[in-house]
Amino acid sequence: GWTFSAAADVRNEVIRSNRLGAVLEGENEADVYTRGDDRQNLDGYVSAHREGKGWDATLTYGVNANSRFGMFGLPAVQLTKSVGSNGRFFGSAGRSVRHPSFTDLYYNLGGAVGSENLQPEQSDQLEAGARWKLASPAKGAMFIESTRFFRRGTNLIDWVRFDGSDVFEATNLSAVDFWGGDIAIQYQQPSTDRIHIQHARVSSTWMDASRTSQGFTSNYVLDFVRLKYDALVRVAGKGPIAWTVRGSVQDRTGVALQWSDAALLQLWGAEISFRGGDGNQLSWKGHVRLDNAFDVQYADRGSVLQPGRMVRFGLTFEWKE
Repeated sequence: GWTFSAAADVRNEVIRSNRLGAVLEGENEADVYTRGDDRQNLDGYVSAHREGKGWDATLTYGVNANSRFGMFGLPAVQLTKSVGSNGRFFGSAGRSVRHPSFTDLYYNLGGAVGSENLQPEQSDQLEAGARWKLASPAKGAMFIESTRFFRRGTNLIDWVRFDGSDVFEATNLSAVDFWGGDIAIQYQQPSTDRIHIQHARVSSTWMDASRTSQGFTSNYVLDFVRLKYDALVRVAGKGPIAWTVRGSVQDRTGVALQWSDAALLQLWGAEISFRGGDGNQLSWKGHVRLDNAFDVQYADRGSVLQPGRMVRFGLTFEWKE
């Protein structure tokens, strides 16, 4: 039969600032926080879920009501179908909404100007994919997974710099379609006493859009990873140490690379994992991880400069009674 659920969330968003918001009436000029704003937001949904022989389905209808931006209906559906014990198909469709933040509405500092005329952005998305197991777990399991998606966005909130201007302005992009997908092959092998490949994964992700930044520079919406190849190999043996090497090759839109003649951004890293005290009352595990081994300088979405070469260390203890 069907299983039904429902939930609701109510919140009041308030800001008091010396920069963001409208001028507050009745405030003393000597007060530090003379600007502010508030809005009320309600999120609610009802959902129905049903499982059958090798499949399950979830139907959801959500509502978002905002005191400033009005009401939005948010339908969604998710379907999953198993094929024997090795395969699975899945798909989903839905609508989402995102309201402008107070920063989007009011920011005005350092070459960036918000807009009180911003409208909420809405997105309709479709996704479908499949996952298949190709080998027996006793000898090592290999999986292949692939998905495709389509997303149509309207009134997308972006910060853009028009040609000839030095200022980024918050604005709505009327309509942009995005489409893409990914494919990944993953291998896992049970632990043995010999040195072996414990885990390996190669994947590719791609995305494109129906428009480009013509006449302006997009700082968010049209600044994305167009194509990415990732690879990871983890080698282990009988001892307490395992080694991992990972790499990523990316074709990014709107991001300057460290070297002008490079077609693709390349990021490489390594990790050593270790453990001790197996079977004892006190056991521990840790790792040392190196990211961006070649100290590549690059920026992510929003022109946010990413860290260069970075080393991280972690140690976890577990006490069993």
